[in-house]
Amino acid sequence: MASYARAAIRRFIERRLLRPLVFFLLASFGIAFVQWSLSPEIAPHWLRPLRISDSAAFTILFALSFLWLGVVTAGLIKCGWPGLLMLIPAKYGLLPFYLIGSIYWACAVRGGCL
Repeated sequence: MASYARAAIRRFIERRLLRPLVFFLLASFGIAFVQWSLSPEIAPHWLRPLRISDSAAFTILFALSFLWLGVVTAGLIKCGWPGLLMLIPAKYGLLPFYLIGSIYWACAVRGGCL
């Protein structure tokens, strides 16, 4: 079993896919970090003097979310199965969708929202 894993890693390196994998991993984690830093809970700590309206911040988060999805899709196509490592920061890469889901859930539980 270990020899099969070593052979698969060796083939991956021989096909010169390690550098693109590292690039896509860094891009995926970088975009997710920017989204996390712009989230409503964290942004006031980082950007206290700079005020961004809620609608602008949400638009930026959605644009970054679609950029993250594009990077992950391209990485999966280029690198194959090892590209699944890019899904580790999915919670922050898909942050706007999580925010909408949590708001919808909170309104469904409490009622009377909007």
